[in-house]
Amino acid sequence: MKKIIWLAVFALLTLAMLAGCNADIPADTDVSENVGAPAVSDTVEESDTDEVSDKSDVMESQPDEGTEVSSEESGDYDPDRDNSKEETSVSEPNEVSSEQSDPVDISRPEESSGPDNTSEPEPEPEPEPDDKDKIKIPIPTVPVVTAPVWDGTVADGFASGTGAKTDPFIIETAAQLAFFARSVDSGITYEGQFVKLANSLKMNEGDLNVENLSGEFNEWDGIGEGKVKFMGTFDGDGKVISGLYGEGLFEHIGGTVKNVGITNSYITSGAAVVKMASAATSTPADINLISDCYVVDSILASSTGVIVGTANAYTVSNCYNGATLHASGDWNGGIVGQLFGGQIVNCYNAGTIDGRSEYGWDLPVGGIAGNLLKGEVKDCYNVGNVITEGNVGCGICGVRYAGTVLDNCGYLEGTAPFAYDYMGDPAGKVVSNDEVTVFTESQVSQ
Repeated sequence: MKKIIWLAVFALLTLAMLAGCNADIPADTDVSENVGAPAVSDTVEESDTDEVSDKSDVMESQPDEGTEVSSEESGDYDPDRDNSKEETSVSEPNEVSSEQSDPVDISRPEESSGPDNTSEPEPEPEPEPDDKDKIKIPIPTVPVVTAPVWDGTVADGFASGTGAKTDPFIIETAAQLAFFARSVDSGITYEGQFVKLANSLKMNEGDLNVENLSGEFNEWDGIGEGKVKFMGTFDGDGKVISGLYGEGLFEHIGGTVKNVGITNSYITSGAAVVKMASAATSTPADINLISDCYVVDSILASSTGVIVGTANAYTVSNCYNGATLHASGDWNGGIVGQLFGGQIVNCYNAGTIDGRSEYGWDLPVGGIAGNLLKGEVKDCYNVGNVITEGNVGCGICGVRYAGTVLDNCGYLEGTAPFAYDYMGDPAGKVVSNDEVTVFTESQVSQ
């Protein structure tokens, strides 16, 4: 009996000990290994969902092997860093931000709600030409002439020089220019020699750019006379001769004249720069040249050409006219009156070329050349008024017999009546306005 009682007490004590141990184990701890309970099945009963969910949370919170652990969890936690403020933005691979829009297919025009989506857009107006594309009017900057007025006297010689290319004869005064002119008239041709203008000169005082000028003035007789002509090289060195009255600067040359301007002058006979230029050969050489000359603020009262009256086998280049010419001969042009072979290249006229004769008939006039008997005109244009009431006027060439004309040439709309060609010579070519470039004011710049 006592043995049975002791066994009962021992069993009660054992049950009490087991109950106490189970009370110390947390409720969310897997104790299956400790108590030998079977593992949780993959199939979960509905009543066990909460318990499995809790366990899954615990399992997911454990880092997988090889997964990087934060410094706090690994024991490398930095106490000086406020980890609570650190935020890491992780983008899901396929996540699209709400601020981004769907890509637009630019190859497909957007559909319009309007009634007509097939009409072509109206063409935009053509833009005005850029300055680089405009016709340039090379208006020179004319220096103010402060030299003493010529008193009509003739000097005894040049200021200095031997006439060599490296030591040219130097002209400093109007009296020395008069000496140079008289020496050529006396038969000194200066062939192979060089003459240079050192100063701008004033031949007369007052305003000579006046129609029907009258009064007493120092009269100029052009350099060269008849068959006697200047055969050397005259370099104006960019200087200006002001106040010429009478003939132009040169009457007859067979050499070169360059880099000189004529202003405030009244020319009663001949051209303002060279009345006649005739080469010794039929083919222009380097010496047969008239270049970089201009005439502005002047009147040519009875002339055939402003820069050159007649040129035979010469090149006339880079010349500009801003003077008024009243025609008096058979051929009258803003640059050259008549060209017998050679070239007129890169020249421009902005002056008035008036072909109305005092005898009541129209004379042949052209903005660049009055008559092109032989030779060529290229890279030239006219923006000055060419006045005629007959059929012998044009912006480029008044009359042309056999020369080549209108190579890259043009004139300003409204400044010339029409083109004309003499048809008596089979070598001639009909020139019409369709073969001449006609440009508008918007295409011109100064």
